[in-house]
Amino acid sequence: MLLKKMIAVCACAAAALSAAAGTLSPRAGLWENALECRAEKRPKDAAAALGEIAAQCAAENAWSEYALAVEMRADAEAAPAGGNAPLERVRALSAALADAPSNAARIFLEARLARAFAALADAPRPGTLRGNGDEERGNEAPDDVAAWSDAQLRAEAERRFENVLAQDELLKKIPFAAVAPKPVFADESARERFAEKFGKIDGAENFAAGIFSLNDATPAEFPTLYDFIARDAEKFFLERAAAEYPRLVRERKALPENIAFFADARTFADSVPAESADGNALLRALQILRSRTLFHAADADKSARARVGLDRLASAFSFIGNPTREQEAACEAALKKFIADFAYFPISAEASALLADFLVAQEREPEAFDVADKAVAAFGNAKNAAACKNILERLKQETVSSENVPEVWLASAPTRFSVSAKNAERLRLRAVPADWRDYLKKEHNRPASLSAKEIRDLLDAENAVVLTFPLKNFHDFRAHDHVVEIPAGKLAPGFYFLFFALNDHSFGDEESAGSCKFAWVGDVAAIREAQPCAEADGTLRVRAVDAVTGAPLEGARVSAWNKARWGGERLAVPEVRTDALGETVVSGLKRGRDPVVLVECERPDAAAPGGNAVHAVSLERVLFSAPEQARERRTISLFSDRAVYRPGQKISFKGILAEPRKSDGGAQVFPGKKVEVKLRPSAYGDDRVLASAEAWTNG
Repeated sequence: MLLKKMIAVCACAAAALSAAAGTLSPRAGLWENALECRAEKRPKDAAAALGEIAAQCAAENAWSEYALAVEMRADAEAAPAGGNAPLERVRALSAALADAPSNAARIFLEARLARAFAALADAPRPGTLRGNGDEERGNEAPDDVAAWSDAQLRAEAERRFENVLAQDELLKKIPFAAVAPKPVFADESARERFAEKFGKIDGAENFAAGIFSLNDATPAEFPTLYDFIARDAEKFFLERAAAEYPRLVRERKALPENIAFFADARTFADSVPAESADGNALLRALQILRSRTLFHAADADKSARARVGLDRLASAFSFIGNPTREQEAACEAALKKFIADFAYFPISAEASALLADFLVAQEREPEAFDVADKAVAAFGNAKNAAACKNILERLKQETVSSENVPEVWLASAPTRFSVSAKNAERLRLRAVPADWRDYLKKEHNRPASLSAKEIRDLLDAENAVVLTFPLKNFHDFRAHDHVVEIPAGKLAPGFYFLFFALNDHSFGDEESAGSCKFAWVGDVAAIREAQPCAEADGTLRVRAVDAVTGAPLEGARVSAWNKARWGGERLAVPEVRTDALGETVVSGLKRGRDPVVLVECERPDAAAPGGNAVHAVSLERVLFSAPEQARERRTISLFSDRAVYRPGQKISFKGILAEPRKSDGGAQVFPGKKVEVKLRPSAYGDDRVLASAEAWTNG
């Protein structure tokens, strides 16, 4: 992780800047060999190859490339240490810093060592009792780094970066192009071929892309070594503050309230206090940003000034935290002004991406689309526009969420539910009938937890029912809720696997609904009440009624299973049937074994073989409470006539008033009781009563 962070912050810019010179690194072959050894987990060979690269870089004064090779060599040498690798990396980099062949090399290596100390503080450290973030920053650190506390390691990381920044006058005199590494690949296609080759080896593709990605930053945006180091230090202090949330909150409160993040460069610089940050990492990051701003305030070339200005706008909310509406409006205005001021620079596409993301967060997706689309039209071939391209793809993506699809549907009455869809004109549903018991035997944690082959077999099944529902496309790149109605009788009673697809996409495509769902179609309502568990066992009182009429169903077969203690095997408990009142008790259910209950009601059907058919099915997951958590008060179980209602539709419901019976663990119902029912909004904290009604329980 340390290497990836360093590469993302430092090496990408370095490779990009030197790419403008048009010359390849003479060590391109060595780099490829080193990356290949690393990807294939040959740390000794990787360390040897990286050592050769470092030696050649030192001979040619290519100090940025030298430091990168030394750091990667330290990582390779530390890899065999396993859990102690972060500690060994610190030791290896400390030794390399002591032997650095030049002042420029020491600057690069000390910045990398600072991040190595921070990474060690964040990593679990086997065998130490001092890794719990204690407040020992002021105490003298032991000689052995392994015994340092987290606070001491973080303090050392900050001290190392301050050592580097103390040489700012020297850094400002060193052109970055003089020490930057040369590119390893001749062009982007060559880099992509290399990344594709190593994409087959875990982690190598991102690693290679992180080092050698070419963006369109110009040398003018990072004219000196100071620009490169100071930007990395600024991000480091921001990361340090964000790593400990209590510290982040404390340091945000300590910042002056009048910092002008969204004003012009001079006003911003004047609003940042110059006195000592006194351990406040956020303030220190602000001071570094202020220094960068003043360094380029009078530049005739706008490039470096633009990079600093965009960094300020991009990080503003990291300092602010929860912005006010006035600050949000100021940020939007500042981004728009930046885009206009630098309209002919590719960096404006990066500002457009920030603005587009900001507008999406405010649910202004059409405006975000226009902003990103204009940036891509102007700078589509530049890497700076990559984020805008991603935003456009994300906004245009066709999505549907099936989270609200109920698991039990009515067979003889319409079933309504809501789906959330974006950029969709049609929703298609594929319902594949299946035998529940077949899937019960396959030890799935849930019926929809299927393998890729099982899903493919279901998608290829010929007995599926496909339904199509027109949706209103709002053309605003936002998800909207749509009510879907399954007509009565469209699906025969039974168990189904469900797949959803939008528009013309195939079922199972990445653009479709995604995971498989399941549903039980029938007209049985299973009213259940779990009894308190003594130790691990529990009972379940089930009452089976007709979901349409509410009439009790006598003779309904109730099956139940527990999950085995090890593995996903389902173990059946004794099967029972309901009495004349539609009631029965299931015993042997075990808490913590994810018990499930299946209620089946067979009714005469002349058209069915043998004269009987499964009329309806209902599956209920059962959860138990401990005895002391058992409810000792009356409760009402309500059943509405539909799952989703349109505005203005009448809501009809039924209910059962009951309380636990201590004598036998059953339930006592109460006829002739007055009940008040209130309808409230579902939004959290909204206690309004939208409607109310009084009713009496029957006899």
